[in-house]
Amino acid sequence: MKRILIALFFLVVIQKCEKITYVYDNTKPEITEQITTETQSSSVKISWETSEACSTIFEYSSYKNVEKPDTLIFGEFREIHNIELNSLWPDVEYYCLINLYDYYDNGPVTSDTVFFRTNSNELSKCWSSIGANKLSNAENYLKNYLQSNNESVKTQFTRAWINLNKGKINQAEELMIKIMDYNPSFVPNFAGLLVVNKLKGNNQNVIKYGNDILDLNSHWNFVYADTDLNYKYIHAMMAESFLKRNNFEECQNHIDILWEIIFGETSGVQPDIPSTWEIKGNEYETYENTLISAIQIIYDNI
Repeated sequence: MKRILIALFFLVVIQKCEKITYVYDNTKPEITEQITTETQSSSVKISWETSEACSTIFEYSSYKNVEKPDTLIFGEFREIHNIELNSLWPDVEYYCLINLYDYYDNGPVTSDTVFFRTNSNELSKCWSSIGANKLSNAENYLKNYLQSNNESVKTQFTRAWINLNKGKINQAEELMIKIMDYNPSFVPNFAGLLVVNKLKGNNQNVIKYGNDILDLNSHWNFVYADTDLNYKYIHAMMAESFLKRNNFEECQNHIDILWEIIFGETSGVQPDIPSTWEIKGNEYETYENTLISAIQIIYDNI
């Protein structure tokens, strides 16, 4: 009996002291199955498989806002991957990039760019009608949409933008201020408030909201192209507001940014050299008039 116990003891000790060899893996993971997308009007399911268990850094954005994509980090290591994105705008093209790392931090392995378009619905049709200045149609589409969908920041902003286009500036502003209470980081609302304050002549607030947007994304565009909500108009409205506050230096800074973007060249205007007070072949007697002309030409070309 004692011999049996001794044998078992040594067996256990030998098993516990068995040498474990770790093999270092320096092979990058691969995406082994084609990336698939299943879209709805406000969501998408994205699926793929990898050659080994991986974590994922997932980037996505509407195609207009590629400079500042949203980033999601999935730290769990897995071979079968499924991601669902919600609260998307309908009938908008989005893109995504998948960055993979395996357990030994081999990576990133970055996928090809994946594009998908969310499905159309009454809300996207509403925005199409706004862009076509068919505001009665837009109101009807929004009403139909809300018969089967809950009120949201997106629908409140849509209603505010309709009011703004109908000249109901105060009603639009009231809605936008309420949106700030619900979601203070909703960038389209900053742009809406910027336009409201421009129409009301509050140049200080135009500058404030413009800086808020450009600080978040210097090339921001609203997802629907038929509106004037984009970074070019924001620079133009800020230039105009700085001009009205007699801050010519900041006014020209915004003009110069847009001049390079629109015409691919510098404006050449210098405040202390009258010979440079010329815009597109037209000469001006004052530096201020030169800036006024430059702003008008910018508005005509964006």
